[in-house]
Amino acid sequence: MSLSDLREHSTVAAHGWSWGSLRPARIAAALAGDFRDLHRYRHVLRNFVVSQLKVRYQRSVLGFFWTLLNPILMLLVLYAVFSRIVNIPNYAGYLLGGMIPWQFFSASVVNGSRSLITQEYLIRKVSVQKMVFPLSEVLVAGVNMCFAMAALFIILMFFQPMLRVQLVLLPAGAVLLLMFSLGVALISMTLVTRFRDFEHMIDIFLQAFYFVCPILYKPENLNNATFERAMRFNPMTHLLAIFQDALYCDAAPAWPTLTNWMMAGGSAVLSLVIGYAVYKFYENDYIFQL
Repeated sequence: MSLSDLREHSTVAAHGWSWGSLRPARIAAALAGDFRDLHRYRHVLRNFVVSQLKVRYQRSVLGFFWTLLNPILMLLVLYAVFSRIVNIPNYAGYLLGGMIPWQFFSASVVNGSRSLITQEYLIRKVSVQKMVFPLSEVLVAGVNMCFAMAALFIILMFFQPMLRVQLVLLPAGAVLLLMFSLGVALISMTLVTRFRDFEHMIDIFLQAFYFVCPILYKPENLNNATFERAMRFNPMTHLLAIFQDALYCDAAPAWPTLTNWMMAGGSAVLSLVIGYAVYKFYENDYIFQL
């Protein structure tokens, strides 16, 4: 493949970012161009999402029902183990309120980080905006989260009343979590594409990160001050708080605090900005790393 052919694989060829070219007008032009590209390739993006969902469950007898069954089985296992250890009322609601958003984040990062590598053949054959690939993985994870939420409502009907005004928080929480996850996925995609060893490390990092998130227990229930402080400064703690306040009913209904909103919104925007900047810096180099 010639150098001219390789350049065709970037929809913004000759517009790669560098430290010396970071000017507001250039950034605005790049954003506008990428939004136009994503709109142009919206049908491609939709087909990617649909095809990935079909392929994932095509040889399964239960098919999409697994997206409902998985959270139920996971709940039963974790509830059986931790409900006797952790003293949290209505523990099922608290557990699922954190576990389902975490599964969305984890799937977005893991699959998004490998999206360019798994689609290498297509990238070399077709000129398409490369952000379509990690974005499609995030959207697939979002569809799975919607099915899991449906299962959540079915489960929680047996544990607590679900008609709560706090449910209006779910769309805002989903948007912020999507922004945060996409930003992290773009960063991890760049790392995995340039350094293949990171592909084997990302699962370990996520596993460690999981245990400093308030999913199995609340920060105030911990006896270790250092660990509790780490959880409070963890951006996922505040993102999960939106879902847990929407879905979890303790002694009295609660709303996310101003700190929760500021930390969740700030981390979502910062993650997306950094992820997009990393993507633009290395956009024209991805094809050479595959």
